[in-house]
Amino acid sequence: MTTMAAGAPTNLIRWHYLWYCGFAIAVMIVAINLHNLWFLNFVHVLSGLLWTGIDLFMGFVLGPILRSLDVNVRREVLLRLVPRTLFLMPTLAIITGTSGWYLSQELGFTALRWPEYGWFVAAMVLLVLPVSRSLRWLNLTCVLCIVGIWIEKGMGLVVPGFIPTPLGEIVEYTPTLNETLICFGIWAFGLLCYTVFLRIAVPILQGELTKAGEGKAEASPAAAPA
Repeated sequence: MTTMAAGAPTNLIRWHYLWYCGFAIAVMIVAINLHNLWFLNFVHVLSGLLWTGIDLFMGFVLGPILRSLDVNVRREVLLRLVPRTLFLMPTLAIITGTSGWYLSQELGFTALRWPEYGWFVAAMVLLVLPVSRSLRWLNLTCVLCIVGIWIEKGMGLVVPGFIPTPLGEIVEYTPTLNETLICFGIWAFGLLCYTVFLRIAVPILQGELTKAGEGKAEASPAAAPA
């Protein structure tokens, strides 16, 4: 298997990435201040899609591949991966959570009745505290969330068509053409991200990932002596 070329970047913090993070957060702030549900929902869904998609890719695709590689190759891959995710993942998490909170306020989802609201608050507190690192407390947090959702939705969890609104009303719903196209667009964007990530994973799996430009130089035969 081809090992990765030496000379990997040692500077893990790329400060110029802060410009991109600042721009993304500025877009979120604009969406919140405009009170435009479509724009705010777009920012929330897009950031959540990227955050979740990258997490799933690293956990279920890239992680198993790295475990099968040599330790030195694994180190070289991480030295190139960490600078690109050090600012990306926290920014996506901030945008997803913040935009989701303001979106829920606009839609009235934060005006939940007790006691389900208390279950969610307790779960959030447990996630913030260091005890959530323990699997036992993390399972308890998941149970609190499930119970709170069950109290709020009831049989709507079993029959999605009967999910009531925050006001307790059951409204018949049929997706419009725009909503159907948006759904297809989200799936298409997810598949696009998957293919882009595969371009990273496949060379790693085949042992062909080298520093840009050095792979071709190593593959070219040395000049024959005169």
